[in-house]
Amino acid sequence: MYEHLRNSMQVELSTRFSSEELDQILTTLDRIAADFTITERETSLAALEDETPRLVKIYLSSKKLEGLSDDTIKMYANRLCIFFDFVGRKPEEIETNEIRLFLVQYQQQKGISDRTLDKIRQILNAFFEWCVNEEYITKNPCRNIKEIKYEIEPRKSLTRFQLERVRRACKSKRDLAIVDTLYSTGCRVRELINMKFSDLDENENSVKIIGKGKKHNTVYLNTNAQISLTEYLKERKGDSEYIFVTDRKPYGQLSVRSVQRTIGLLAEELNIDLSPHILRHTSATLALQSGMEITQVQKMLGHANVSTTQIYAETSQEEVATSHKKYVI
Repeated sequence: MYEHLRNSMQVELSTRFSSEELDQILTTLDRIAADFTITERETSLAALEDETPRLVKIYLSSKKLEGLSDDTIKMYANRLCIFFDFVGRKPEEIETNEIRLFLVQYQQQKGISDRTLDKIRQILNAFFEWCVNEEYITKNPCRNIKEIKYEIEPRKSLTRFQLERVRRACKSKRDLAIVDTLYSTGCRVRELINMKFSDLDENENSVKIIGKGKKHNTVYLNTNAQISLTEYLKERKGDSEYIFVTDRKPYGQLSVRSVQRTIGLLAEELNIDLSPHILRHTSATLALQSGMEITQVQKMLGHANVSTTQIYAETSQEEVATSHKKYVI
């Protein structure tokens, strides 16, 4: 659907334009796309019957059984299909240099970043490693292709001052409830729109969510989120089981795209880098700065590995400057 198209464009264009230019492009795209119905080309396992090698179909089926999301399955299918279209050979016939040639030429053709290229390498490596483990092939031709180095940009997050500016810029009670809930829980957009009344625990001020890999987690509402959510629910219309719904009939579940547009308009008005995911980063960063244990932040964000959470714990340059003035005298 549209959000997949938007996310793909954001990835492809991120290496060609600055953050400000990219935000303008995506905002324009949102405005134009609002007048169109966009459908996604079918990429289910059934539709891949003709163009996907047999082992790829089995691999994707196994990943589905392991609980990977449909979005992840589609992304794996897309990358693997592109690769096998390029080489035109069966998995058991692939050689290491063919993979290297594909990676070089694909980057040149698409202009993708080293980070995106390494993600493709990881997908290919995981597929061939699975083939070896399942004894379909004897060796993994991708195993000797080393990790592609790329610059890791610092995670963007808001200051407390910027966060308050975002809150005050909200035009409706629903928008404020969305911002406060995203920040308080640190949840992803899809987790937000899937929140139901049955997931709320008013005694504990918590919400049960289902994250990546269908993992269940419990997140919590701070005072601001409790108040803004209560005020929103007083005027919310319809009888949907979902908490966040559209403003117009039939008052159905809010879409990922709608939340992204809401946050995008706030970013445009305030002229700051802002997205639902930046609110998630902000939640983790400010929690760690306030002294929350990293394993607790890991649990809040639903990370399987604490090393993922560790990204948010990096000391900022401002903290170094402050400590230098205090201690290096």
